[in-house]
Amino acid sequence: MSDKNAHLTDNDFENFLGKDHIALQKATNHLFVIGIDNYTNDVTALTNCVNGAREFVEILEKKYHFEPKNKMTFYDEEATYENLIYAFEKYTSLTEDDNLLIYFSGHGSFHAHTGLGYLLPVDAKKDKVHTFLHNLITKAYIKAYKAKHILFVVDSCYSGAFLLKDDKNEIPPFSVKSYQLASRWVLAAGHLEPVSDGASGENSPFTQAIVSYLKANQAKTFPISELVQHVKMVTANNAKQTPIGRALQDAGDEGGEFVFLLRNSDKKEFEACENKQDYQRFLQNHKDSRFVPEATEKINTFLHEEARELYAKIAAAKWQEKPQLCKQFKDNYKDINRDLYKEVIKEGKKAADFLAWQKVNKQYEYTVEDFVLDENHANNFFLPEAKALLVELEKQNSRLEEAEAKGRKKEQDKKAALEAARIEKENAEAEAERRAKEDPFYGLMVKIPAGSFERGGQKVSVKAFEMCKYQVTQKQWQEIVDASTSTKLSSTPSSFKGENLPV
Repeated sequence: MSDKNAHLTDNDFENFLGKDHIALQKATNHLFVIGIDNYTNDVTALTNCVNGAREFVEILEKKYHFEPKNKMTFYDEEATYENLIYAFEKYTSLTEDDNLLIYFSGHGSFHAHTGLGYLLPVDAKKDKVHTFLHNLITKAYIKAYKAKHILFVVDSCYSGAFLLKDDKNEIPPFSVKSYQLASRWVLAAGHLEPVSDGASGENSPFTQAIVSYLKANQAKTFPISELVQHVKMVTANNAKQTPIGRALQDAGDEGGEFVFLLRNSDKKEFEACENKQDYQRFLQNHKDSRFVPEATEKINTFLHEEARELYAKIAAAKWQEKPQLCKQFKDNYKDINRDLYKEVIKEGKKAADFLAWQKVNKQYEYTVEDFVLDENHANNFFLPEAKALLVELEKQNSRLEEAEAKGRKKEQDKKAALEAARIEKENAEAEAERRAKEDPFYGLMVKIPAGSFERGGQKVSVKAFEMCKYQVTQKQWQEIVDASTSTKLSSTPSSFKGENLPV
C-alpha cells in the first residue's frame, strides 16, 4: 500500500464516498463476539481472551456505529459448539443493508497433514477434532450471508489458516469502489503459528493493537485496510507473531472493505438530546466535547425540576410517607437544590416528630404527660398539640373525679338513709312491743266514727269509739281484769279454757 493511500483524511474519505456516506451511516452494524478463557474439558486455559473481547465490544459501542441491541456475545461457558452454530445460523437473515463483524478470541488449531484449520469452542475436547469448529463451516456461513460487508477478526493460534490459499501480500489502495462493493475480510493474529495470549491481566498483543487504534482514532471514517496495516506493524513489534489481514477467497468478496464510522459529531448528538438520560449518555460518550458545560447545565435543569417535583410530593404526602420520600431526595438531590433540601429536612423532622407523637397512647393523661416532659421532645412539632391534649385530659379527669365524689356522697347518703330507716323501724317495733306489753289491745282497735240511727221512733246518737277487730281472748280479758283490780283472778267466766280462746 503506497504512502498516499496509507491514511485517508476525513475530507478525502467523504469526497470518495459522496452520497454513499449517508448510506454508510444508515447501514446496520452487527457484532458477533466470542471470548474463551476457561475451557471446560482438558484444553489449556487462557487468561486474557474474555477481557480483551469485552474491551473490544466496549470501544465499538461507545465510539463507533455499533448499537448494543445488534450484538451477540458468548463468553466462557456460553461459547459452546451448539451456541456458536446457533448464532451463525441467526445471521443468515442479514440483508445488503447490514454489515457483520465477527470476533473470536480463544484457542485455534491447524492440522498440517490435512491442511485444515479449526477454532475451539469452550466444550472442545483435546485432540478430538470433531468437537472443534471447522474453518470450512465458518467460511461456508460467511459465504452464505447476504450482508454487504463482513469482517472476521481472529485472535487465536494458527488463525492464518483462514487465508491459507491466498498468496497475495499487498493490499490494494482504498477507493470509492472499495465501499460500494461487498467485502469478506479476515484479520488474523498470525500466520500458521502460535500467538501470544499476553501477560496475565493484559490484552494479547494482537487485541491490544486493535483496541489502541480504535481508541486513538479521531478520523470520522477509516477502512479495515488501515487497521490491518497498523495491527500488522504494532503486533510484530511487540510479539513473535505476524498478523495477516485481507479478503477471504471464495466467500463472496467483491473487492470491497469494511468501513468504521465514528458516531455522529458531538454537535449533532448534543442537538438530538431530549431528556436527562440523553444528555448523560452524551457526556459519557463525549467527555472532551465543547458541549460538556451546556450538557451539564441541561442535566442540572432536569435535576432541579425533578427536585421541585419531589419536594411538592413530599409536602403533599401523608406523614407516614414522608420519611422515605425525604430519603429519596437526600440520596438524589441533596446537592442539586440546597434551599429545597433545607425544607426537606424540616419536613423530615416534622415526619419524625409525628411518628414519635403517634406512638403515644392519647387516652391516658400520664402517657401524654411523659411525652410533654421528655427532653427529647422539647422541640417536637406536635408539642403544642400534646400540651393542649394534656390540659383537656386533666379537665376530663377532674370532672371525672368530681362526678365520682358526687357518686360516692350519694351512695353514702343512701346508706345513711337506709340506716336511719332501719333504726326508726327498730325503734318503732320496740315501741310497739313495749306498748303491747302495757296494752293487750294495742294495734287491734278499730276506730268507729260517731253516728246516729233510729230506734223505736227515736233518734239515737253515738259518739265515736274504738272496737277490737277480733273477739277478746281469755288472755286479754285476764290482763284487763288483773290490771283493773288489786286481786288477780284465777279464772275466767268462759266454759272452755284457753288463753287464745274467746271469753
